[in-house]
Amino acid sequence: MMNKATFKDVIIEEIRRAVPSSYDVSTREVVKSNDAVYTGITITPPNSNVGATVYVEHMYEDYKSGIAPEVIAEKTVSIVMDEGQISVPDFDKAFILDNVYYRMANAEANQRRFESVPVINPAGAEDIALYPAIDVTVAGRAGVIVIQNSHLEGADISLDELHTAAQRNTESRVQITKLSEVLAGITGMPEEAFDSPLYVTTDKKTGIGTGDVSLFGAPSILADLPTMYILPSSVHELLLIPESQVESPEHLANLVAEVNVYVVEREDVLSGNIYKVEDGKIQTALVGLEVEASNEYENE
Repeated sequence: MMNKATFKDVIIEEIRRAVPSSYDVSTREVVKSNDAVYTGITITPPNSNVGATVYVEHMYEDYKSGIAPEVIAEKTVSIVMDEGQISVPDFDKAFILDNVYYRMANAEANQRRFESVPVINPAGAEDIALYPAIDVTVAGRAGVIVIQNSHLEGADISLDELHTAAQRNTESRVQITKLSEVLAGITGMPEEAFDSPLYVTTDKKTGIGTGDVSLFGAPSILADLPTMYILPSSVHELLLIPESQVESPEHLANLVAEVNVYVVEREDVLSGNIYKVEDGKIQTALVGLEVEASNEYENE
């Protein structure tokens, strides 16, 4: 079996052979959540400045499961060709300010990823990085573009304008929903079947279910909450529990630690800390295990 480095060279050549000669195939390193570094292969149609990016690491998993590289390449190219011309909206000032919102990640574990990103750290939860992003649909697929400093320079947007717009849009999207309601919506079972004091952050834009929009970037929502503990479930959502329902904050910290180690994918881990919101202000109630940058594929 090929190691990842050899597979990368092979799959790139297989993809180049499989695409029409008018398509461009290029490679680049892509830094994703918790500084996990992936090798992206971008396939760009003719007369387009935007391509579809697929990742060597994901294809390598297919290869390790027994699929031949040429089959993986043909399937990948077929999907891209079926999608046809790829385009994204113009990132002018109005578009950015109307659509930007805050997502969240661990600040320490994403230093490389956020070198050129205008992040902020919420007061009381400084280990969290709020980063501006915009949802896009590319060739029928939902995606996210992280706003870089270069976007601000190109659109003549100041940091104050960006963060004011991101906060406004975040507050219009984030909501707190009973976990039992979410589970009922997912399973089709009655809400009464789920006995839980927990709440979860959801996104009004995407509907019932968890969303990546960050409560930490919505101070007006936080101001309306009763005293609650905030559990960093993952980079995708937060769990909340009323203080009156908590016998031991230390138990919550142990629970978060176990989830981070055994349940959440390493690059989706947000924090080991437990937070508390009281009178609209966040504080770090308990400091847990530090989140490390991901190097899952480095040694394969």
